[in-house]
Amino acid sequence: MKRNIALHTLCRLCLLMLFAWNTAGAQIQISGAPSMQALEDTPNRLQVYMLNTANVGTVTLRFPATDGGKLYRYTLKAIDAEEVTAAALVDGMWVLQAPQLNCGYFVSDAARMPQYYWVCNYADYALSISQVTAHLSQTSPCLSMDLVVDADVLPITFYQPNGVPRILARGMQVSYPDMKWEASARQFLSSVTEVAAEVSEDRRTITVEASLADAVYTIRGDRFTKGLSLSAPALSTDEMPTSRVEVYAFVDKADGTTGTDETTESETGNLVSAPFAVSLSAYGNEPSAAHFVWRIYRSTEGPENSILVYNGTSTDFTFREAGTYSILLQATNRIGTCNDEVLFENLYQVAESSLTVPNAFSPYGSPGVNDIFRVKYSSLVRFDGRIFDRWGKQIFRWTNPDDGWDGKYNGKQMPTGVYFYVIEAEGADGIKYKKKGDINILRAAYEVQPGGTITR
Repeated sequence: MKRNIALHTLCRLCLLMLFAWNTAGAQIQISGAPSMQALEDTPNRLQVYMLNTANVGTVTLRFPATDGGKLYRYTLKAIDAEEVTAAALVDGMWVLQAPQLNCGYFVSDAARMPQYYWVCNYADYALSISQVTAHLSQTSPCLSMDLVVDADVLPITFYQPNGVPRILARGMQVSYPDMKWEASARQFLSSVTEVAAEVSEDRRTITVEASLADAVYTIRGDRFTKGLSLSAPALSTDEMPTSRVEVYAFVDKADGTTGTDETTESETGNLVSAPFAVSLSAYGNEPSAAHFVWRIYRSTEGPENSILVYNGTSTDFTFREAGTYSILLQATNRIGTCNDEVLFENLYQVAESSLTVPNAFSPYGSPGVNDIFRVKYSSLVRFDGRIFDRWGKQIFRWTNPDDGWDGKYNGKQMPTGVYFYVIEAEGADGIKYKKKGDINILRAAYEVQPGGTITR
């Protein structure tokens, strides 16, 4: 018996919850005036609507009704609501003609939680501005622009059922020409920015992000003139020089390719071998970004001890000394009040020098396999290599450590045997090298003879 009573009680609770769920989010119907839903306050079961009319007598509101429920109206708190006796119950809807506006409504039913509705009349808050001027923002002049209108923008206040007042966002419609960075093309492209901005507490100032370009700022009403399809004059400022600066920096290999393909990553930066040449390129929102300064410095010494300070958008630089380097680009506007910067911290680690010389090679064997006498090195800034035969005659010389000897003299293959080298070099870390030794030209197990025949 007790189990049946408990089950019956649970079923009733489920039905009550279902009724409450079904009425949650139910919308009212508005006729006789343009209207829109302005806010959905789900936690407080409140919907805010905006309509626009100069003649309330033409407006009709229809509220979803419930069995035995009555329509109530409140101006501050739902607990102090009064019954709307002028409403009529028609086809399951409470119908109210010529309603009071800028107040709240709900249908009360002991079995269900009410859904609350606040209905505003935009005509009571319509914009009356006729002029707008622009100034650099007082709080963030390098990033924002203040648009000041000539008349108060009235706050639209509504009350939650518990009596807490809230301000309805107006979303002033502001547009202006702008710039947009296109990374793939490495350039700023013309664009148009459109934002919905709020009015500050002084009721006359609208703060927006400053354009990257010198721009005219235009206000075209607010979100309600747009949502209600009302006509609103376009009010524009004079053209305003921007102070905002945005800059992008690129460090490319000097051969014109992007990245550091020949480098390896280390804990302190991309490991490279000197001499290592790079091209520096800066792109800013000109003409606002007017002054560019590049700084290259050892990371341990800071930008105040830069080894390169260059004023301009692009230049080349060659790393010749071992160490870890950072690159900083700074850009300032036309009057030097605002800036932007890009920092490549610990970008390159120029390796300490090294030089290793082999003692044998087989130039007449399989092509591409040990057929060039070539040194292994890192970070050499000077190199001079010479090869001599057994009688001391110089038969080859090279100054680029990437090159090497193919075993020929005057285009002819030299015989197998012993030759001698003398190599002098200097590293990026200041170390000087002087190496002497012998080279053995080995006969390969298989040799390619003129005409393509292979002999053993």
